[in-house]
Amino acid sequence: LSIIADQGSAATDREIYCCSTDEGDCVVSKMKKTAASHLSEGNLKDALHTLNKCLALQQKLNGKESVEVADTFNMMGTIMANMGAEYNYRAMTAFEQALKIYQQQIGFGSEESAA
Repeated sequence: LSIIADQGSAATDREIYCCSTDEGDCVVSKMKKTAASHLSEGNLKDALHTLNKCLALQQKLNGKESVEVADTFNMMGTIMANMGAEYNYRAMTAFEQALKIYQQQIGFGSEESAA
């Protein structure tokens, strides 16, 4: 499995990860740390961009209906909800996707799917 992940906002700051599927979780973790770093610096668009790439990788590794994918949709929704009115629809769509997956994987009415 070969993965190209952006590290930073410059086009030249790219790393290529070659790993087995088992190592994919490590790459996802690094991408989430990068997104968290962008968030702490107030770079919401960079954080969202990184999480979007993370989402694509998670969908390949864990399947489109995995709880990990739902967690990432939820994080993306939270970021977009803080990016202004023009992102509200996208934020709601991300939250709805997360909720749908949580309900399928964890169950309707469960405490985890309500959070």
